[in-house]
Amino acid sequence: MRKNNAITISLISIILFSAFFIAILIFYGDIITLNNSHKSFTREYYDWYLDFYWNDHISMLEVITSAVKMTFRLIFTIQFFYLVADEQYQNRIDVKNLAISIILGLISNYLISIYIKYYVEHYRLFMTIISTQIFSLVLLSIVLKLKLSFKMDGNLN
Repeated sequence: MRKNNAITISLISIILFSAFFIAILIFYGDIITLNNSHKSFTREYYDWYLDFYWNDHISMLEVITSAVKMTFRLIFTIQFFYLVADEQYQNRIDVKNLAISIILGLISNYLISIYIKYYVEHYRLFMTIISTQIFSLVLLSIVLKLKLSFKMDGNLN
């Protein structure tokens, strides 16, 4: 068994979620969904949404997207805390770089949320998973730094 299995598993999960995000963005980027935190909507907007966009295909896609989002968010959280807490990785993680990655992720998430709330007319399906994609990028920065650290030491199998 490989010494750095957690890094490989993290990379695979990040790639899988990123592929899912890109597929939703490209193939289903026009699907409008309701979100109260986005904007308050009137009864007419709600009726319009139900008349034109609500069908079995879209509702099933929203359920699948939500399930994938929650699953990968849990996976990324477990991987993040494992990489930060495990002794093998703990000595190789620079606290400054970790803090910078987390802060940049939080700022990016906040700025995108503000942009969506005030400048986007309709809340779309891919927007529901942007925060998880940002989390995966924060995890990716940590994983790549760890991988580089192991590679420099010659310990990456």
